[in-house]
Amino acid sequence: MRKRFYLLFVLYWGCFAPLSTFSQPPEVFHLNNGLRVIVMCDERAPVVAMSLFYHVGSINDPLHKSGIAHFLEHMMFQGLFQDTREDFKTIVTNLGGTTGATTTFDYTNYYTIIPKKNITKLLALEADRMAQLSIADERFQKERHVVIQERLDRIEDAPSARANEIANAHFYMQNRYGRSVIGWLHEIETILPHDITSFHTRWYAPNNATIVLSGDVSVAEAKTLMAQYFSKIPQRTVPPRPQEQNPLPDFGRQTLEFVHPEFGFSTSIFYKLPASVAQTWNQYKTRLTLQLLTSMLKQKLNKVFINHFKSLHEITVQSYTAYKEATEFSVSFSIKNLKDGQAMTSVIENTLQQLTLEQNLTEDDLKQARFTLKNSFYETFSNLLDRAKEYGAFLTTGISIEDLNQWESILESITLADIQGMLKDITSPGPRLIAYLLSGEASQ
Repeated sequence: MRKRFYLLFVLYWGCFAPLSTFSQPPEVFHLNNGLRVIVMCDERAPVVAMSLFYHVGSINDPLHKSGIAHFLEHMMFQGLFQDTREDFKTIVTNLGGTTGATTTFDYTNYYTIIPKKNITKLLALEADRMAQLSIADERFQKERHVVIQERLDRIEDAPSARANEIANAHFYMQNRYGRSVIGWLHEIETILPHDITSFHTRWYAPNNATIVLSGDVSVAEAKTLMAQYFSKIPQRTVPPRPQEQNPLPDFGRQTLEFVHPEFGFSTSIFYKLPASVAQTWNQYKTRLTLQLLTSMLKQKLNKVFINHFKSLHEITVQSYTAYKEATEFSVSFSIKNLKDGQAMTSVIENTLQQLTLEQNLTEDDLKQARFTLKNSFYETFSNLLDRAKEYGAFLTTGISIEDLNQWESILESITLADIQGMLKDITSPGPRLIAYLLSGEASQ
């Protein structure tokens, strides 16, 4: 789900540290059934993190069944494992590990960190739930209530999240990226156990999955273990990725207004990323350029708004760099006691236009953004599980392992002209959606 953080810009970081972080360079191999495995050996502690990615997300939800990918994520923890009545999380916890999962538009990720001595038990569990999923009706009904409550808590009872979901659907219109990842409430209520198991059979195949192992495991050990537990799962014919019949339309400039007593005042501007970005989305340089631009804009806009309005509640600059189809870049601000939304919008758009001029973004700005990004990379890769999740996310969405292993040289190759060129493309005339969130008092 999308989140807002105070005084932070939010984006999916592709965080990749120097190869010296690992005992040996990350290595990729494939099993005969098509399962892709990446191994990042780190012997500092006797633990192993496993991050399993299925190349399927909410864009693969059947029509009128939104939320199935996310619902399946929940049910993968509620199946019947190893002839016991225990759920997956309970078993992993008893083995000394922690586990979780997340569903996005493009992939579903299951992650676990566990003592090395119990890695074979974890692999047996993961192979079991990849090969088949047995669902007891009482667990299904219970978990449906959990999913519905999650929707109520995170969306229906969270006015800003609800407004953001509606704005996103409006921005993408009939495009699959306009769907709700968690699912629309009325459609979640219609999902049946058969829908879940059919979706699992269709998409959860070894040839549609990537496993990242990070920690105290060598490539030789990984090859032996993967073959032992996963090679017997047959590959299956997986449907092709849906081809978008309704690409993002050129709807010009649109404005939405949301009113709720709990709102302060905020505005969000959603920009369509230009074709020059979308066409090179599988090049890591493009995504790093967008991340540097995001960092630089956050710093610049922060100063402008504090100087202009004398108060700032929240600033968010977002770019969704984990999408397979790059389409969205947004800027959001929240300011207390401000009721003139057009004034805020004008400041944002004028500032972005001014920043396209050569003298307004400097080499010092770029140097600081590089420094910030590198620190974030290093911080993420100090954690075994975070590195496995981030590495897999970018491999799953089209970046090559060769590019990931050269992240630092690619980052250093990005010039100020690259940054300014991308900003000019983003702010050039094209589709944009402006969403205002108003308090009840402000709307009167």
